[in-house]
Parts: sequence; C-alpha cells; structure tokens
Amino acid sequence: MTVYLATRRGNRSWDIVTSQQDNYLRSLRLKTIWPSNLALKAFCEQGSFDDTHALLCQCGIYSFKPDVRDIIPVTNDGTIFGSVVIWGKVIECEYGYRSEYAYPVSLAGFCCLVCKRFSYSDTQLAFSRNDINIDQYKVYKAICNTCASLATVKAQFRYIPLPANLLLKDLREFYNLR
Repeated sequence: MTVYLATRRGNRSWDIVTSQQDNYLRSLRLKTIWPSNLALKAFCEQGSFDDTHALLCQCGIYSFKPDVRDIIPVTNDGTIFGSVVIWGKVIECEYGYRSEYAYPVSLAGFCCLVCKRFSYSDTQLAFSRNDINIDQYKVYKAICNTCASLATVKAQFRYIPLPANLLLKDLREFYNLR
C-alpha cells in the first residue's frame, strides 16, 4: 500500500438519482450525493481520513486505477461510470485508490442493468425508475436499447424513456465537466 499527497486520476461508478427536476451522481455504497462545484471529502465515523488510522480503516473515496476498468464489479449494473480527480491523502491499493478528496472530471457511459454490457455516451438508453424513494431521491438504472425491447424486461420495469446524451449533457453541465 502506497500513500500519495498528490493529484491522481481514477475511475468509478455512481447511481443516477433525481430529486424533483434535478439529476445527481450518488455513491453506490454510502449513498452520498456528490456536490456540484465542491470536492467530496472522505468521512469516517471512527476518525478523520487524514489520521494514520486511514491505512488500517476502509474509509475514503474509492476509485479504480484507469487501466483496470474490466474488473469493475458486476454489482455496478445500471450505473453511470466515469473518471474522478483525487487528491489529499491517497492510498494506493492493488486495483485502485482510497482518497481524501475527489471530484468527477468526465462521464463516459453506462453499465446495463440487464446484460451488464457497457454502453457509451453516444448510445440511446432507456431508464427504469425504481419505485422506492431513498430519502427524497428516486434512483434511475440504465437499460440499453436492446434489453429495453425485450418483453420480459418491459414487464419488469417502469420506463422513463430518456436518451443517454440528454442525461449526460445535464449532468456534465451540473458538475461543470468536459
């Protein structure tokens, strides 16, 4: 394990959530809404990330190394993926990093909830909306057009047809991304 005090880049996935008319990126595990124009800072209930305990704890903002995208767990299905810039105290592990601070720098595409394939920003997608509100947010899950056309999938999900390029444009504007 290596600790850096420099800026690095990593990849990660998020849920896409909506509250009224606004769309946000949300962490998969802790359900943290990523703020716009503000770095996300790591939080730990057992201490602060800048303490030496961060080496022994599992706290921090997780991201994968850029060259290991193929091992992103299939539990990330239905999510959006992209790149983050990470800084502050950064702990390097075998496949990725845990960092003190992070902010998204690009959004690349989606992982289909059904077939688990990656679709990129030029692909038109349909989104299913989870019927359950988590806090005040509704969760979108990405479904590629091929899977969205299957009768079994149509019966299982409520659809909100939404072209991927429009959602990506909205999120890129909100987070000031390229």
